[in-house]
Amino acid sequence: MARINDSVCNMREFESAALMRIGASNDGVLERIAKLHAFMALELKEETPAIPGIPAEVVEYALSTTEAQPEKGNKRVVSEDWGDMDEVDW
Repeated sequence: MARINDSVCNMREFESAALMRIGASNDGVLERIAKLHAFMALELKEETPAIPGIPAEVVEYALSTTEAQPEKGNKRVVSEDWGDMDEVDW
């Protein structure tokens, strides 16, 4: 159980559903709620699907919070990929 935006959420139920649908992630809880919402909206073809363990007001809060933030790039800046070898080991 966790309290998000003054609402009690069943995180065990949420994590179980999120793991099956969107996989493991290092994102924050609100970002994971938004991702699961987007996935379930496509999966169930509903505009506002019920997220397991998460009250509707928390889902709305998560969506408004994540929409307000700029997109994170999935770019990984690497000049050269040396695998497990460091330049010092040369």
